[in-house]
Amino acid sequence: GRGRTSGRHASDSVGRRSFVRASPAASMSLNDTEAEGFAALENSVETLIKKTVSTELEGKHYSSEKVTDWTQQILEKVVKGLKDLDARFKYLVTGIIMQKNGAGVCTSFSSYWHAERDGFCKVAWETEFLHCVVTCYGLALDLDSADEDF
Repeated sequence: GRGRTSGRHASDSVGRRSFVRASPAASMSLNDTEAEGFAALENSVETLIKKTVSTELEGKHYSSEKVTDWTQQILEKVVKGLKDLDARFKYLVTGIIMQKNGAGVCTSFSSYWHAERDGFCKVAWETEFLHCVVTCYGLALDLDSADEDF
């Protein structure tokens, strides 16, 4: 089956702010991206994750022998792409690949971060045989204001 993707944008666990879709970073100047933080990169990050997951998993059946390697390959490629996209952030990327068999799964996170500069993007992708969820957290590197209270 053809892979499907979906992205959800939620507020952090403290309810500080919902991250909304922004214009692709490619059309923004560096100053625009600095002003908007991770939210300005969100569409580009989502596209990177979707392309990476699709390339690695399209047409594959779940294999318990191969799933660890697939997950690691996806995460490494996403991190490299993120670094190339914008090196002014620290990135954390998590991934899960599950056999599609009707079992449920729930993922969540809690954060203490700067709501204007930091953010996340989650992509869910599935085929007839498997589910994959990749989440990227972007934490702005701004050493000049490291003591700033947020």
